[in-house]
Order: sequence, then C-alpha cells, then structure tokens
Amino acid sequence: MMTDSDMDTNTRTVPVLKALEALAGKYGSRLQEAFNSKASEEKTVLTREEMDQRIKLTDELRSSLLPSLEHQLKTLLTALDRPQNDTNEYSSLDIEITLETLSNLDRNIQELFKYIRPGPLDERRFQNAHDHQLKQCKTFRSFIIDVGIHTLVCGVYSLFLAYIEYIKSSKLSSSHPQDTSDPHQTPREKTVECLSLIDQIIGRSGGSDFELLQRTWQNSVITLDRLLEPLASLTNRRPKSRGVLRRTIVKQAGSTVPLIKLLRTLYNKISNTTTKTLSFTLDTELNSDTLYTLNRQPGSILSLCEVHTNYLEETYEENSMTDSSHSMRERINEISRSVDSTVVLLALHMIPLSPKIDHSSLESDFQAWLFEWKRLWHIAKDRLLDALP
Repeated sequence: MMTDSDMDTNTRTVPVLKALEALAGKYGSRLQEAFNSKASEEKTVLTREEMDQRIKLTDELRSSLLPSLEHQLKTLLTALDRPQNDTNEYSSLDIEITLETLSNLDRNIQELFKYIRPGPLDERRFQNAHDHQLKQCKTFRSFIIDVGIHTLVCGVYSLFLAYIEYIKSSKLSSSHPQDTSDPHQTPREKTVECLSLIDQIIGRSGGSDFELLQRTWQNSVITLDRLLEPLASLTNRRPKSRGVLRRTIVKQAGSTVPLIKLLRTLYNKISNTTTKTLSFTLDTELNSDTLYTLNRQPGSILSLCEVHTNYLEETYEENSMTDSSHSMRERINEISRSVDSTVVLLALHMIPLSPKIDHSSLESDFQAWLFEWKRLWHIAKDRLLDALP
C-alpha cells in the first residue's frame, strides 16, 4: 500500500520525469534527423576569416561549452542518483534546481549541434587531399571532433533514458521492494561515460596532428599487450598434450610473438610523449588523406593480428584446422603490406627535432632506427611464413 511519504515522493518527481521525457524525445528525434540528412560538402579552401571563426568555435567548445556541460552532468547526478535503500529517495529533491540544471543542459546540447555536420558518420569524410595548410581546420581534425560530439550527444540522450528508467523503478520499488533488479546501466555509469567522452574531446580538440595520432598509437600498444597473453599461453603448453597439429600451432605462436613485440616497440617509439627522449616530430603540413591513413592503419593491422591469434587459439583447442594455409599466408602478408606502408609514411614525414643527428646512434637517428626495425620485421615475418604448413 502506498504511504503518504510515497505519494509525496511521486508527486515531487513528476515535473522532473516529464522534463526528462521531453528532452529524451527531443534529442532522439534531433539525432535521427542529423543522421538522415544529406552530408554537406567539406570546403577544401578557407579564407583567413573562415579559419579564424572555426578556431574560435573550437576554443569555445574546449574552454567553455564542454566544461559547463561537465558541471551540469555532475550536478544532475548529485540530485537524481540517490542513496540506495533509502525509502524516501526523492523526499529532499530540490525540484527547482534540478529543472534549472536540465534547462541548462538543454541549451548546451543545442549548442553542441552546431558542431555536428549533417549526414552519416562515414569515414570517407575524414579525407581531403588539399587541406595541408589549414592547420586546426583540417578535415581530419574536424571529423574527429564531429564524431566525438555526436557520440557525446548520443551518450547524454541515453543518460536521460537511464534517469527516466531509474526514477520509474524507484517509484516501483517503494511500493514493491522485491523489484530491485535492473540489467541496464545506471545513471552513474552513463554519467561516467559522458564525462570520459568530454575529457577525450577536450584533449583531441586542442592537440596537434601528431598528438592526435599518438593517442591512436598508444591504444595500439594496449591491444598488442593483450594479444601477447594468449600467445604466451600457447607456447607454454606441456608437450604431452600436443599432437602433430598442436605442435605446429605452438611453433606458429612462438613465431608470431616476435612480430607482436616488434609492433609494440614501433608504436611505443612513435607514441612516446616524453620530450626528453623524443628525437622527432611530425610534419605539420600533412593533408587529411595522409593523416587518415596513419590513423587508420593501426586498426587494420591489429584487427588482422587478432584474427590470426584467435585462429591459433581455436585450432589448438579444437585440434582441427579452422583456416587454410593460403588464407593464413595472405593474412600475414597483408599485415606486412600495411606495416610497410606505415614505415614509408613515417620515414617521409617524421622530422628530427635537432639538426645535429648522430648517425652512429639509432636512438638519435630515427630514420636509421626505423629502417633497422623494418629489417628485423621482415626477418620475423619470413620466419612465421616458414612455420606455416
């Protein structure tokens, strides 16, 4: 039976719930409309005035709009994410402040839509072969921010839905305490995701081209570390548990480890953000096509490495080949072609930080280090190919 306290709590949450439902409906439609709209063409030539305006908008996004949104999300969390097992969860809810916070959020999200270009988030919109002199206004950079903001707005929309579900389930549990399970993410978890996205956008909007790429390369190191674990497990299997096929798989796993370690060494080297040890930087006048390639290639390489590692694991466990020798060979060669392409681009566009290069030291001569790395890569790749049936 509903008590007077329950009735008071339900009454207090009604205007907040209505406001959340209105915002969820509004931005669900806005996001769908933006996605279904025809993509606008990216300008390849900008006037000085147009560049200044774009830079100003990005600065406002980073220094004002996103920090304000972050504050509002935290304020909303404090108001609506009440202590668990509190029978009067919303008895002290400040409706006026909560509605004001939602109103401010609404205004900020509307501002964010200025940064979302219409149309699907097609990766082809990363590309532009003629924008090498546009600095912060390159297509590559604009699209990264565009994707980040679109993801953030989707996250806030999902957060509104989570709050609606949370408040409704709180009402239900006050009348039926047994109804406590909820398989969905909580508003707190959704808020943490949104705050993380805000930090990412702020970081990416202010970094150089090189710093943006380094974030991708640093993430590659994490994935490569993870791939080494199953490979190490395979190479350490006891001999008595192996048949002929399993011995072959263990040998292939052992030959794969040097390739993964070499990739990790490369991405560690080029993503090092410690200026004391960094002997090179990236040409600042690369066009978006080249930046896109440097940003995309690690994902392609890692995806193929994951497929190869999964194949080794599955074949060992099932004691039956799940892929042809030809497919394995082609996959390894495809990885190597992408690696060679990356090495060429790095050799062409990495610039020494110091005009004085000690060519006898691989640490100070990045190009010499890179070509030595490439030599070791091809040795390791050929050994893996030799280990295939």
